[in-house]
Amino acid sequence: MDLPMKVKIQMFLLRSQKIFQLEISPYLIMNMNYFHKAHTILLVQPDMNPETRTYSDYESVNECMEGVCKIYEEHLKKRNPNTPTITYDISQLFDFVDQLSDLSCLVYQKSTNTYAPYNKDWIKEKIYILLRQAAGRSI
Repeated sequence: MDLPMKVKIQMFLLRSQKIFQLEISPYLIMNMNYFHKAHTILLVQPDMNPETRTYSDYESVNECMEGVCKIYEEHLKKRNPNTPTITYDISQLFDFVDQLSDLSCLVYQKSTNTYAPYNKDWIKEKIYILLRQAAGRSI
């Protein structure tokens, strides 16, 4: 896996009204304990063309949210192929999520043996929580 050495993340924590800029290893994010151990399917459609639809499946919600971040980081790598360090803040990530034609998750619900659908707003909330937890561990 080709990961950058460090990922810079700038976060604005709404409740505390503070801005944090962090450099963390992508491996730290990847090795975090997942708070949702439910099989999750990520559905992505980058533009209006139905042929661009793809899906990925993950062992947990957090792993899926990391997958969304990786999609954005791959997008940035394609736009900046000679840049060794990817730098972005959470608002840029959320703008990217918003510009996708469709992005949703299906999360397995053990109690009903079904998958529950979740939209972009839910995904952004889970990404925010994931990155906030990563920021707390690296300070």
